Amino acid sequence: MMSESEGYQVFSVLDANEINTFKKVAILVFRAADLERNARQASDFLREKQAMTGLRLIVIVLGHVTAALDGMVELPAATLADYDVPTELLVYQGDGKKPDEGLPTGLLFSIIECDLRSVSQFNFEGDVWPYQRAKKEGKTILFLFPGSIFPVSMGSHRRAIGMLAALVDHGLDVTVMFTGPTYAKRLVAAQALSLFAVDSTNFSNGQDKWRRIVLEIKKSIARLMVKLSSQKTPVAESFVDRAFIRNSGALRRCIERLGLERFDGIYVNYAWMLPAVLAAKPKGKLLVCDTHDVQFFRALSLVEHGGGSAQSLSLDSSKKEELRLLGASDFVLAISERDAALLKSELPPEKVLVGPSSYRYCYMGVRRRPELRPFTFGFLGHNMPANVIALEHVLKEWWPTVSRLSPASKFIVAGSVCSAPSIRKLAFLNDTVELAGFVKTLAGYFGKIDVLLSPVFVAGGMNFKNAEAIVAGVSLITNRQGAETLGDVGDLHVADNEQELVECLRSIELNADEEYDRRNASQKKLMQTFAPDHAVQAIIRGLGS
Repeated sequence: MMSESEGYQVFSVLDANEINTFKKVAILVFRAADLERNARQASDFLREKQAMTGLRLIVIVLGHVTAALDGMVELPAATLADYDVPTELLVYQGDGKKPDEGLPTGLLFSIIECDLRSVSQFNFEGDVWPYQRAKKEGKTILFLFPGSIFPVSMGSHRRAIGMLAALVDHGLDVTVMFTGPTYAKRLVAAQALSLFAVDSTNFSNGQDKWRRIVLEIKKSIARLMVKLSSQKTPVAESFVDRAFIRNSGALRRCIERLGLERFDGIYVNYAWMLPAVLAAKPKGKLLVCDTHDVQFFRALSLVEHGGGSAQSLSLDSSKKEELRLLGASDFVLAISERDAALLKSELPPEKVLVGPSSYRYCYMGVRRRPELRPFTFGFLGHNMPANVIALEHVLKEWWPTVSRLSPASKFIVAGSVCSAPSIRKLAFLNDTVELAGFVKTLAGYFGKIDVLLSPVFVAGGMNFKNAEAIVAGVSLITNRQGAETLGDVGDLHVADNEQELVECLRSIELNADEEYDRRNASQKKLMQTFAPDHAVQAIIRGLGS
């Protein structure tokens, strides 16, 4: 959500004839001094844009303006991504074709949720050119991510955006190297990432054919062994498999073309991306690996829950390889205190930093709930084993109890987890369960639910949805493993059996004032605890003066 208190104002430029028929949104960003100094030109520019049929105009002013331009209506708060149409972003730069000094991070978190199709700078002479963030001419770091990051659709993407913002806020010039399925999608992502990075480069995520053939042969053998052993769980991709496939010729050529010697440091997301970097890294360059998850720990947890028993055939070799690659890094970022403790037991402790994800992107003020209205419950996530296991438990064990206590309540499930066959079967012909699928924004989704039902059974990493719910001001019910993953973020509702679940539900419903205070306290504590500043400061010290 956006507000004036964050240093900017939001205006809607209304057109009575087109307000309900717009097909595209143009977001225009001005600095207050520029807008007031060039009020006439700005008005002419807005009228020209407004005349375009089907174009909805949103104006963002950095700073405070004493009087809005004609036709501009101030919005006290707005979620830009509520507009489910292609969006272009234009930043006013009236002094010629030069990079922008950078937009406030809080604003960027709101903008990045939009379906951005182009990001540009402009002046009133009609010149438009691609947006680029200005260099600070300080320390430089390469940020390597095995995906496009934008559109921001997964927890790993949100973590990457949060870490990018933290690196930039601490004065580093960041270049992003990323991949994507098509050139067109990579081009759109590059424009969006220019809001954070001073430069970007990308490579095709097509896998080397011979590597894929080798991996398929290996998986066929593993599937045969599973069949012979009478185990029925699918073959999961091991860490070694992923590293083998991910370090493609396209990635190696992109690294060679870019040249790692240009940077003071290299920030690699996921340990399986390290082999190509280590092969090309010059001596003396700081290497940071953001683990996201401790893969060998997560793999073992999946095996224990029947989600990938075939992977146990290679668990030991995968663990050794993961630790070998992490050991070659100067710093290893753990996503939580629990993961950090696990890594410190295997690696030199001074290498391991806690680099939690920032959840500023989903911040919403805690709201009081209307009385005498049944609660709406929710769950969201991608179609991956950890989420399927958790949601199956909720639908089998928790939701019947909730429905018995509150027959009028609804359970809204969001995300691609809705497409999992077991989930569709459990929700079939159940009128109280809505499989909503993809949702446009987190703000819109969390605004519809009162309580997130989200236990955790697969260990490792961080359960993003639980932290997001707290930051969005929503009540959370999880289990002890879920509470352990979050750490010390206040008094949580924890249920590991039906009796504890009933107690949580009654506490939320019958103690409205106490629950309101609880949500406020947890939100404040989580925002303070889950800030990556300490890790980023350690990285900067590692880069040297």
